[in-house]
Formats: sequence, C-alpha cells, structure tokens
Amino acid sequence: MARIESAADEVRRIDRTGTTWFAAAILAVAISVAGARVAGWSPLELATPAAILWWTCAAALSVGIAALAWAGCPVLGFPLAVSDRQKSLCVRAGVVLLMLGGAGTLLVELLS
Repeated sequence: MARIESAADEVRRIDRTGTTWFAAAILAVAISVAGARVAGWSPLELATPAAILWWTCAAALSVGIAALAWAGCPVLGFPLAVSDRQKSLCVRAGVVLLMLGGAGTLLVELLS
C-alpha cells in the first residue's frame, strides 16, 4: 500500500529536489557554455533555421531553470495548498523544459 505524505512533507520534498535539479542544471549549463566558448563556437554564427532552433531551445532551457529555482526556494507567503500545487507544477515543467531545451541546444551545437 502506498504511503500518502502530507502537503507539508510534499512541499519539503519538492524544495529539496527542486534545489538539487537547479544546482545540476546550473552546473551542466556552465560546463556546456564554457566548452563551447573555449572551442570558439557562437550561436551568432548559425544559419537562420539553426539559430531559430537554438535560441528557442535556449529560451526553454532558461524557463526550465527558472521553474526549478522557484520550486527549490522556500515557501514565501503562500498557503500550503497553493505552494504544493505551484511547486509540483514548477518542478515537473522545469525538468521537462530543462531536458528538451538542453537536448535541443546541444544537438544544434554538435551539428553545426
């Protein structure tokens, strides 16, 4: 039988996982950007279709990181039920946008 957690326990769990995902995302982006810059790669040199794809994926990646930051920050003045709903949505959307945006930007970088 599955154990049902309270809303407070769930918010604390999302705080921890959101913080972990946020830290991992920042580290992954920093390493990727540093590697691209050292190699002399720049998105400004891409052809138009590839540039549109790269910038769209970079925007999705940025929104995903922001969602993970929101999910990982402490509850600030919202009722517990509202925080639980917001953080659940933010951590799920953040992970999906992080994966899609990261895969898209890296794909364009590797193919250019």
